[in-house]
Amino acid sequence: MVFLAFYGTSSVLTMWYENNLMATLSMGLNVLSFIVLIRALLPKISFIKINSFLIISFAVMILINGFLSYHFITMFKGMTLSNTHFAFVILNTLGIVLVSFLGLLYNHKYSTKSSIIFVGFILLLLFSEVFRGIAYYEMAYGDYSAHIARGLLILSMALLMHYSFLKKKDDELLNSHFF
Repeated sequence: MVFLAFYGTSSVLTMWYENNLMATLSMGLNVLSFIVLIRALLPKISFIKINSFLIISFAVMILINGFLSYHFITMFKGMTLSNTHFAFVILNTLGIVLVSFLGLLYNHKYSTKSSIIFVGFILLLLFSEVFRGIAYYEMAYGDYSAHIARGLLILSMALLMHYSFLKKKDDELLNSHFF
């Protein structure tokens, strides 16, 4: 519930994104929504059953995603409204990368239908955020990117709802008051 409240409010505030205060507040709420996801996932992950190949694969994935994210957000530097707004853009990007990593670890630990659906939710949300940035800053195919972003967001929220209705083992349950 908390994630949806922060993320939904952030999305509503993007209607006034040209205003520095609203843009910064929107990005701040987006960061808080990812912190909620991180806080829900952290108690459920474990590095104990991960072999060295998987650890190296995850490390390479994080480095590549971090590098690509860094280049992606540096393209936005000149388009942000203030240094605070840019800092929240960076935090939002780091939150997305971390949530993706934690979601993959969550799926690795439990390997159930519900954990795969949750990872699908996270990945669709990630790509929705990327396409939303591309659309807003008119980097490429602005109208198409906006439609793709909204479609991916709707699909990700559908997967989140599907995940919430699935039966899960007690140890697999994410803290329900976060959603």
